[in-house]
Amino acid sequence: MLIIANLVGMPIAFFRGWFFDNHKMKGGKFIPVMLRTPIPIVALSTLFVWLPYENWQYNTKVIVVWIMYMIIQFFLCLYNEGWAFFQQVVTPNAQERANVMSVFQILYSLAPTLTGLVIPTVAGFTFGINNIWTYRIIYPVFTLIGLVMSLVFFRKVKERLILPKKKPEPVRMLDAIREVAKNKYFWIISLAGWIGFLEGSFGTILGWMYNYQEACSASQYAIITAIAGNASLWPNLFAPFLIRRFGKKKILILSNVLNII
Repeated sequence: MLIIANLVGMPIAFFRGWFFDNHKMKGGKFIPVMLRTPIPIVALSTLFVWLPYENWQYNTKVIVVWIMYMIIQFFLCLYNEGWAFFQQVVTPNAQERANVMSVFQILYSLAPTLTGLVIPTVAGFTFGINNIWTYRIIYPVFTLIGLVMSLVFFRKVKERLILPKKKPEPVRMLDAIREVAKNKYFWIISLAGWIGFLEGSFGTILGWMYNYQEACSASQYAIITAIAGNASLWPNLFAPFLIRRFGKKKILILSNVLNII
Protein backbone atom coordinates (compact mmCIF):
# COMPACT_ATOMS: atom_id res chain seq x y z
CA MET A 1 0.00 0.00 0.00
CA LEU A 2 2.83 2.38 0.86
CA ILE A 3 4.71 1.61 -2.37
CA ILE A 4 1.58 2.34 -4.44
CA ALA A 5 1.00 5.53 -2.44
CA ASN A 6 4.55 6.69 -3.17
CA LEU A 7 4.15 6.03 -6.89
CA VAL A 8 0.86 7.92 -6.99
CA GLY A 9 2.47 10.65 -4.91
CA MET A 10 5.15 11.45 -7.52
CA PRO A 11 2.95 13.60 -9.80
CA ILE A 12 1.45 15.18 -6.66
CA ALA A 13 5.01 16.11 -5.61
CA PHE A 14 5.45 17.85 -8.98
CA PHE A 15 2.23 19.76 -8.30
CA ARG A 16 3.54 20.95 -4.92
CA GLY A 17 6.77 22.15 -6.51
CA TRP A 18 4.86 24.01 -9.22
CA PHE A 19 2.51 25.52 -6.62
CA PHE A 20 5.31 26.90 -4.42
CA ASP A 21 7.23 28.17 -7.45
CA ASN A 22 4.35 30.10 -8.96
CA HIS A 23 2.13 31.24 -6.09
CA LYS A 24 2.58 33.88 -3.44
CA MET A 25 -0.38 34.54 -1.17
CA LYS A 26 -0.82 37.32 1.35
CA GLY A 27 1.79 36.69 4.01
CA GLY A 28 4.33 34.93 1.82
CA LYS A 29 4.91 31.70 -0.10
CA PHE A 30 4.93 29.21 2.77
CA ILE A 31 3.34 30.69 5.90
CA PRO A 32 -0.20 30.88 4.38
CA VAL A 33 0.02 27.18 3.46
CA MET A 34 1.12 26.32 7.00
CA LEU A 35 -1.82 28.25 8.43
CA ARG A 36 -4.44 26.67 6.14
CA THR A 37 -3.48 23.01 5.88
CA PRO A 38 -3.63 22.05 9.61
CA ILE A 39 -7.43 22.39 9.66
CA PRO A 40 -8.15 19.70 6.99
CA ILE A 41 -5.35 17.55 8.48
CA VAL A 42 -7.05 17.56 11.89
CA ALA A 43 -10.52 16.99 10.43
CA LEU A 44 -9.41 14.13 8.16
CA SER A 45 -7.23 12.50 10.83
CA THR A 46 -10.09 12.50 13.32
CA LEU A 47 -12.44 11.05 10.70
CA PHE A 48 -9.76 8.48 9.83
CA VAL A 49 -9.77 6.86 13.28
CA TRP A 50 -13.54 7.17 13.80
CA LEU A 51 -14.66 5.38 10.64
CA PRO A 52 -16.72 2.24 11.46
CA TYR A 53 -14.05 -0.31 10.57
CA GLU A 54 -15.68 -2.92 12.84
CA ASN A 55 -18.64 -3.18 10.45
CA TRP A 56 -16.65 -3.55 7.20
CA GLN A 57 -15.19 -6.44 5.28
CA TYR A 58 -11.41 -6.69 5.09
CA ASN A 59 -11.13 -5.51 1.47
CA THR A 60 -13.32 -2.48 2.22
CA LYS A 61 -11.05 -1.57 5.13
CA VAL A 62 -7.95 -1.79 2.92
CA ILE A 63 -9.41 0.45 0.20
CA VAL A 64 -10.78 3.07 2.60
CA VAL A 65 -7.58 3.19 4.66
CA TRP A 66 -5.48 3.67 1.51
CA ILE A 67 -7.73 6.44 0.13
CA MET A 68 -7.84 8.27 3.47
CA TYR A 69 -4.06 7.95 3.79
CA MET A 70 -3.54 9.51 0.35
CA ILE A 71 -5.87 12.44 1.06
CA ILE A 72 -4.25 13.14 4.44
CA GLN A 73 -0.79 12.88 2.87
CA PHE A 74 -1.72 15.49 0.26
CA PHE A 75 -2.33 18.14 2.94
CA LEU A 76 0.36 16.83 5.29
CA CYS A 77 3.08 17.01 2.62
CA LEU A 78 2.01 20.55 1.71
CA TYR A 79 2.37 21.50 5.37
CA ASN A 80 5.70 19.68 5.84
CA GLU A 81 7.24 21.14 2.68
CA GLY A 82 6.04 24.62 3.62
CA TRP A 83 7.63 24.11 7.02
CA ALA A 84 10.92 22.85 5.53
CA PHE A 85 11.17 25.55 2.85
CA PHE A 86 10.16 28.31 5.24
CA GLN A 87 13.32 27.73 7.26
CA GLN A 88 15.31 28.74 4.18
CA VAL A 89 13.65 32.17 3.93
CA VAL A 90 13.42 33.18 7.58
CA THR A 91 16.70 35.10 7.18
CA PRO A 92 19.21 35.76 4.34
CA ASN A 93 22.13 34.91 6.64
CA ALA A 94 23.35 31.27 6.39
CA GLN A 95 24.50 30.99 10.01
CA GLU A 96 21.26 32.53 11.26
CA ARG A 97 19.35 29.94 9.23
CA ALA A 98 21.36 27.19 10.93
CA ASN A 99 20.49 28.70 14.34
CA VAL A 100 16.81 28.93 13.45
CA MET A 101 16.73 25.36 12.09
CA SER A 102 18.36 24.13 15.29
CA VAL A 103 15.59 25.66 17.41
CA PHE A 104 12.95 24.44 14.94
CA GLN A 105 14.23 20.87 15.12
CA ILE A 106 14.24 20.92 18.93
CA LEU A 107 10.63 22.06 19.05
CA TYR A 108 9.62 19.79 16.16
CA SER A 109 11.13 16.70 17.81
CA LEU A 110 9.51 17.55 21.14
CA ALA A 111 6.06 16.46 19.94
CA PRO A 112 6.96 12.88 18.87
CA THR A 113 9.03 12.54 22.05
CA LEU A 114 5.98 13.43 24.14
CA THR A 115 3.60 11.27 22.11
CA GLY A 116 6.06 8.38 22.23
CA LEU A 117 6.06 8.69 26.01
CA VAL A 118 2.34 9.29 26.53
CA ILE A 119 0.60 7.03 23.99
CA PRO A 120 2.10 3.65 25.07
CA THR A 121 1.52 4.61 28.71
CA VAL A 122 -2.11 5.60 28.13
CA ALA A 123 -2.64 2.55 25.91
CA GLY A 124 -1.41 0.32 28.73
CA PHE A 125 -4.14 1.66 30.99
CA THR A 126 -6.95 1.73 28.39
CA PHE A 127 -7.68 -0.52 25.42
CA GLY A 128 -4.15 -1.53 24.40
CA ILE A 129 -1.72 -0.35 21.73
CA ASN A 130 -3.39 -2.35 18.91
CA ASN A 131 -6.98 -1.35 19.70
CA ILE A 132 -8.63 1.30 17.50
CA TRP A 133 -10.42 2.83 20.50
CA THR A 134 -7.10 3.90 21.99
CA TYR A 135 -6.47 6.09 18.95
CA ARG A 136 -10.06 7.31 18.75
CA ILE A 137 -9.50 8.88 22.15
CA ILE A 138 -5.87 10.00 21.89
CA TYR A 139 -5.55 11.06 18.24
CA PRO A 140 -8.11 13.91 18.16
CA VAL A 141 -6.62 15.38 21.36
CA PHE A 142 -3.07 15.52 20.00
CA THR A 143 -4.08 16.80 16.57
CA LEU A 144 -6.15 19.60 18.13
CA ILE A 145 -3.21 20.61 20.32
CA GLY A 146 -1.02 20.67 17.20
CA LEU A 147 -3.61 22.76 15.34
CA VAL A 148 -3.72 25.38 18.09
CA MET A 149 0.09 25.52 18.31
CA SER A 150 0.45 25.94 14.53
CA LEU A 151 -2.15 28.69 14.28
CA VAL A 152 -0.81 30.59 17.30
CA PHE A 153 2.91 30.44 16.61
CA PHE A 154 3.08 30.80 12.83
CA ARG A 155 0.85 33.88 12.82
CA LYS A 156 3.70 35.71 14.56
CA VAL A 157 6.37 34.63 12.06
CA LYS A 158 7.31 36.50 8.88
CA GLU A 159 9.11 35.38 5.74
CA ARG A 160 12.11 37.36 4.57
CA LEU A 161 12.26 36.09 1.00
CA ILE A 162 13.60 38.81 -1.27
CA LEU A 163 11.44 38.98 -4.40
CA PRO A 164 11.39 41.44 -7.32
CA LYS A 165 8.70 44.11 -7.13
CA LYS A 166 7.31 43.19 -10.54
CA LYS A 167 5.58 39.85 -10.85
CA PRO A 168 8.18 37.18 -11.77
CA GLU A 169 7.77 35.06 -14.86
CA PRO A 170 5.98 31.75 -14.11
CA VAL A 171 8.23 28.70 -13.90
CA ARG A 172 7.13 25.94 -16.27
CA MET A 173 7.27 22.45 -14.82
CA LEU A 174 9.32 20.90 -17.66
CA ASP A 175 11.81 23.79 -17.57
CA ALA A 176 12.21 23.37 -13.82
CA ILE A 177 12.75 19.61 -14.14
CA ARG A 178 15.29 20.14 -16.91
CA GLU A 179 17.31 22.63 -14.85
CA VAL A 180 17.20 20.53 -11.69
CA ALA A 181 18.27 17.41 -13.61
CA LYS A 182 21.48 19.21 -14.61
CA ASN A 183 22.32 20.11 -11.00
CA LYS A 184 24.82 17.67 -9.49
CA TYR A 185 23.91 18.65 -5.94
CA PHE A 186 20.33 17.54 -6.53
CA TRP A 187 21.52 14.03 -7.38
CA ILE A 188 23.97 13.93 -4.47
CA ILE A 189 21.33 15.04 -1.96
CA SER A 190 18.67 12.76 -3.45
CA LEU A 191 20.97 9.74 -3.36
CA ALA A 192 21.85 10.52 0.25
CA GLY A 193 18.14 10.69 1.04
CA TRP A 194 17.38 7.39 -0.70
CA ILE A 195 20.15 5.67 1.26
CA GLY A 196 19.50 7.63 4.45
CA PHE A 197 16.09 6.09 5.15
CA LEU A 198 17.96 2.94 6.21
CA GLU A 199 19.70 4.94 8.92
CA GLY A 200 16.36 5.84 10.47
CA SER A 201 14.90 2.35 10.27
CA PHE A 202 15.80 1.64 13.89
CA GLY A 203 12.61 3.48 14.90
CA THR A 204 10.49 1.18 12.73
CA ILE A 205 12.30 -1.91 14.02
CA LEU A 206 11.78 -0.75 17.62
CA GLY A 207 8.05 -0.29 16.99
CA TRP A 208 7.75 -3.74 15.44
CA MET A 209 9.61 -5.33 18.34
CA TYR A 210 7.20 -3.76 20.80
CA ASN A 211 3.95 -4.20 18.87
CA TYR A 212 4.45 -7.68 17.45
CA GLN A 213 7.30 -9.35 19.35
CA GLU A 214 6.30 -8.08 22.82
CA ALA A 215 9.94 -7.28 23.51
CA CYS A 216 9.00 -4.88 26.33
CA SER A 217 6.02 -3.56 28.27
CA ALA A 218 4.09 -0.38 27.42
CA SER A 219 5.77 1.61 30.17
CA GLN A 220 9.23 0.37 29.14
CA TYR A 221 8.55 1.26 25.49
CA ALA A 222 7.42 4.73 26.55
CA ILE A 223 10.66 5.27 28.46
CA ILE A 224 12.78 3.93 25.56
CA THR A 225 11.14 6.27 23.02
CA ALA A 226 11.46 9.20 25.43
CA ILE A 227 15.19 8.54 25.87
CA ALA A 228 15.63 8.18 22.09
CA GLY A 229 13.77 11.45 21.56
CA ASN A 230 15.86 13.20 24.19
CA ALA A 231 19.01 11.97 22.43
CA SER A 232 18.08 14.08 19.38
CA LEU A 233 17.88 17.21 21.54
CA TRP A 234 21.62 17.53 22.07
CA PRO A 235 22.86 17.46 18.46
CA ASN A 236 20.14 19.98 17.55
CA LEU A 237 21.27 22.15 20.44
CA PHE A 238 24.95 22.08 19.50
CA ALA A 239 24.54 21.98 15.69
CA PRO A 240 24.93 25.76 15.10
CA PHE A 241 28.20 25.86 17.07
CA LEU A 242 29.58 22.74 15.37
CA ILE A 243 28.63 24.08 11.93
CA ARG A 244 30.33 27.37 12.68
CA ARG A 245 33.46 25.53 13.83
CA PHE A 246 33.77 22.69 11.31
CA GLY A 247 31.38 23.47 8.43
CA LYS A 248 28.25 21.64 7.25
CA LYS A 249 29.99 19.15 4.96
CA LYS A 250 32.29 17.69 7.64
CA ILE A 251 29.43 17.46 10.15
CA LEU A 252 27.21 15.67 7.62
CA ILE A 253 29.92 13.16 6.68
CA LEU A 254 30.72 12.44 10.34
CA SER A 255 27.06 11.98 11.30
CA ASN A 256 26.48 9.59 8.38
CA VAL A 257 29.54 7.52 9.30
CA LEU A 258 28.40 7.30 12.94
CA ASN A 259 24.87 6.36 11.83
CA ILE A 260 26.21 3.49 9.73
CA ILE A 261 28.40 2.24 12.60
